[in-house]
Amino acid sequence: MIALDTSILARLLLRDNPAEERAAAEFIERNSCLVGWTVLIELCWVLERSARLPLDQVVSGLAMLAEIDTITLPDEAAFAWALARYAEGADFPDMVHIATAVGQADQFATFDRKMARQAGTDAPVSILTLKA
Repeated sequence: MIALDTSILARLLLRDNPAEERAAAEFIERNSCLVGWTVLIELCWVLERSARLPLDQVVSGLAMLAEIDTITLPDEAAFAWALARYAEGADFPDMVHIATAVGQADQFATFDRKMARQAGTDAPVSILTLKA
């Protein structure tokens, strides 16, 4: 398995460089690839902030990765939950922080009340909102 960098996925999704898009697509098609959490966070940032794509296009692009047979995500259920929350307006990196706690912690502690609200009642771990 080969771990992918954000740049490969960005070219694939943005289609802003035909030669690199083709090379990325061919590489992914021929190889078993891993897309890590940090790459997903950075890719979201690139699509959202750098390319200035609207939320629905960023969500669609990220969701497409889960549909590619040669791509493995770190935890598809956790990714789906984080992406669903992001599609509803939550901060994607915050939701990834919560999602990656699954199986390693029973609770997630934060001072960030907005993050806790955005995680919703179906968060994969319970959220503790601390008070100073």
